[in-house]
Amino acid sequence: MYLLFRPLEERGAPTMAVKVKGWLHSIFKYAIRNLNCETDPTLSVDVVRPQIQHSVALNDAQLKRLFNEFENSTVQHRTKIANRLLVLTMLRTAELFKTKYSDIDFDKKILVIGPERMKRKIAHVVPLSDYAIELFNEMRQYSGDSEYVFPHPRDKNKNMSLTTVYAAVLVTRPWLRDLKFSPHGYRATSSTMLNQWGYRSDIIEKQLAHSSSDKVRGSYNHADYLDERRVMLQTWSDYIKDIVQEATAK
Repeated sequence: MYLLFRPLEERGAPTMAVKVKGWLHSIFKYAIRNLNCETDPTLSVDVVRPQIQHSVALNDAQLKRLFNEFENSTVQHRTKIANRLLVLTMLRTAELFKTKYSDIDFDKKILVIGPERMKRKIAHVVPLSDYAIELFNEMRQYSGDSEYVFPHPRDKNKNMSLTTVYAAVLVTRPWLRDLKFSPHGYRATSSTMLNQWGYRSDIIEKQLAHSSSDKVRGSYNHADYLDERRVMLQTWSDYIKDIVQEATAK
């Protein structure tokens, strides 16, 4: 049985080896349940699980290079807006791209993400900068009557694929792949720069939804530092908007 997995491990694809083992395990479980076989040989096979690699943070020059290339590429404009908002909000991909218009209070300039979409299962309130509000409104021309801000292009009742921006950013930019960067690294990028700019780490961590392990306390304080985070994100937004305008002016 291990001979099935060894080629995958040897070619540097441990994630696929784990997936294949899982698929085969499900097949054998079904076969045993229906009396078509007696044992599951996958239980005696160990595969090397991939190590988790965190995306690196970009510096000022690298971030400007990324935006200059991306904004002047042939990528659809809606994907460019999605990429900008991913940077501006400091959210994870799933948290942002599953957003519905009903989650946004345009008057109060906040985005409320329910606990079911958050990694730590704690609701998260995101203050929105002027530029973020502008971009969410601009997305209306692409979302039509979908409840999603980022609808799937072929099914308005679903959100866009979570890999859309990842593929668009990385597919033609080997220099980013060499850096071990992915769009998830926007969070590390913003965190690093905001720390360098002198913002308090607890405000930054709250914006990243790195909440306390005390889920009860966290659920009552998900809007902590909202005013301070609003000021911080407006400064971050002005910086990103300047980068976008510089890139698109060429």
